Amino acid sequence: MKKLLTLVFVLTSISAYSQIGASVNTEMESTIDYKINRFRLGATFDPDVDKWAMVMPSVKYEIIQKEDYTFHAGITLVDLDHVSGVRIPVGIDAFPFANKNFGFVMEVYGTYGTEYEWDLPDGYDDRFFIRGTVGFTYRFGKE
Repeated sequence: MKKLLTLVFVLTSISAYSQIGASVNTEMESTIDYKINRFRLGATFDPDVDKWAMVMPSVKYEIIQKEDYTFHAGITLVDLDHVSGVRIPVGIDAFPFANKNFGFVMEVYGTYGTEYEWDLPDGYDDRFFIRGTVGFTYRFGKE
């Protein structure tokens, strides 16, 4: 019970200085971020894979924070069963509307993994690829 009370106290204390956001992109992955100052601790869910291991934890840092946009970079672990890869995302969240809670996310990420199987011609490294995504984002609790 003592551990539970401590956990509740810590989480409610952090929530006073944090913000929660959610987004979905063209890869059909959904992300939930928990923002503390300039850091975003998050989890990305891949609906194409029917296993718990495709919950991918991430840490992102907002390099530039403006009212209308943020520029971020970070790292994401891919396939938690045995950490088969990492992503390095770089992106912009733009909030062009009067309601600054809703916006667009544009992100490019490089993924390096040991277990990807792509049918590529000889001479190409099938363990590294770059993708770009565009999607929507919503910030809860933004005033």
